[in-house]
Amino acid sequence: MATKEIVFPSGVNRRLSVRQQAGRRDRYFSPYSMNVRMEDFTGRLRGGSWTPTASEETVGVVHSGGYVEASPGGTAPGVSSNADCIYRDRFIRPVSQAIFASRQGAYTDWAMSSDVSDAGRPFVFQLSEAGELGSNVVALVPHKDAYLLAATSSSLWVVQGDPTADGRMQNISRDVGMVGPRAWCRDHLDRYYFLSSHGLYTVSASGEGLQAVSEDVIPVELTGVVDTEEARVVLEYDHETRGVYIHIPDTVSWLYDTERQGFWPFNVDYAGSHIAIGPLLLGDGNT
Repeated sequence: MATKEIVFPSGVNRRLSVRQQAGRRDRYFSPYSMNVRMEDFTGRLRGGSWTPTASEETVGVVHSGGYVEASPGGTAPGVSSNADCIYRDRFIRPVSQAIFASRQGAYTDWAMSSDVSDAGRPFVFQLSEAGELGSNVVALVPHKDAYLLAATSSSLWVVQGDPTADGRMQNISRDVGMVGPRAWCRDHLDRYYFLSSHGLYTVSASGEGLQAVSEDVIPVELTGVVDTEEARVVLEYDHETRGVYIHIPDTVSWLYDTERQGFWPFNVDYAGSHIAIGPLLLGDGNT
């Protein structure tokens, strides 16, 4: 009697055909699961159920170190949004295609000035190059007052330094952007993960190394995701498990295991857990 070793799957993948899946030797995937992951509750890599939690509520304005309480005052352009941030001691606010920056060190001072000798003056810019009309700004990601990643829904840019001094802006991609203002997170190596309309991507704070994450196994459910003000897509990074949690309102969310490059679906409103094992290649491989 022949026996067959069954290993715990590396994640969920429904992109491969039955024969492609059954014939793989490097990694084995499950076609369906819910609230299951490779690391069990003891921390061992033998698979097990887990109880996911909802994304954390954030208070304040995003800063490189987290969130801080800050007010731009009554004369600030536009209205408060999840994309507001603090960068180089300025309050930064996107309004449609424009990005407004307050006076350095004075978040309530928005009075524009033509005095180029005043390096701390308020200013405004767009995510575009000469002669172009910028698109609506979706997300701003400040990093240690050295870089500001900025995204539209279909493009990615990086601002290095302060534009009123010796800073510069550079386009990273004209095809990949972010789906929402909170659809990003930072890992333990200071790399950023973000969700675009094409799927999950990673990039360094300086904009280098932009790449799609596990293109061959990324769930189709993570492409074409729509973010709205009423239903924000939120990414969070767990330093302990090295996982990227992709919270998608009103539907199944996903955990990306960065060390084993696997995707696991979860639902905070579902108390159970299950996983399908298969398909299995039997006989001589022709059956």
